[in-house]
Amino acid sequence: MTGTTPGFWQSPDTHPRLGTESIHVWKIDLDLQAEEIRNLRDCLCADELTRADRFRFARHRHRFTAGRAALRQILGNYLGCDPTDVQFDYNEHGKPSLRSPQSLISFNLSNSHTLALLAITLKRRIGIDIEYRHRATNGLQIADHFFSPREAEMLRALPTALQKTGFLLGWTRKEAYIKAIGAGLSYPLRTFSVVLDPRDTPRLIEIEGAATEVNDWYYTDLNPHTDYLASIIVEHSSADLSMFRWKTKEING
Repeated sequence: MTGTTPGFWQSPDTHPRLGTESIHVWKIDLDLQAEEIRNLRDCLCADELTRADRFRFARHRHRFTAGRAALRQILGNYLGCDPTDVQFDYNEHGKPSLRSPQSLISFNLSNSHTLALLAITLKRRIGIDIEYRHRATNGLQIADHFFSPREAEMLRALPTALQKTGFLLGWTRKEAYIKAIGAGLSYPLRTFSVVLDPRDTPRLIEIEGAATEVNDWYYTDLNPHTDYLASIIVEHSSADLSMFRWKTKEING
């Protein structure tokens, strides 16, 4: 599973089955009508409602609500349970995992601006990240401070026209990896390197202190929308990648 997806996102009428080699990615629209958001709040637990209500602006509250409700609805369909029955544990860095119902499902959720992506597989670590293309960034300066020295050199070596895309791709790939290992931004970004060149195959190049581990991970870049970049990383190779659109009305299990 390497390279870039063609960007075909299915809208299934029945919920897809997750096979042992499957990787499913769900695209979630976070900008919904107010009535839809009110209905989706019924899916959330008390803690999630409290977290949603802490946001100062309504659009941020609504997007958080949509993302968490989608996570619960999608996982509930895989697990054969009501969305409100899905329970999570969180590691020390805040990464969620399933507590109940017990399952072999691994998942990771990422959001940016008005879109979220949810990656789901079985029995292996997985990470995903999505970034909005049009955010203002000084990629070279950020790379100098937070990327590995090798990555900073690679970014400066790119043609000027490719540097912003190269930076954003590098950021999504790095974020996907640290989310897959459950470390979050506490993990030093300078201690591992990924390919930044948009023309090259996405992959891990090196991990400080774990040279052979790069061979255990596989990337695919995703095309959720022309305004976004995204990348997914998973342990062990698999070509069985499927992409779906989430709909606020639950599809049949």
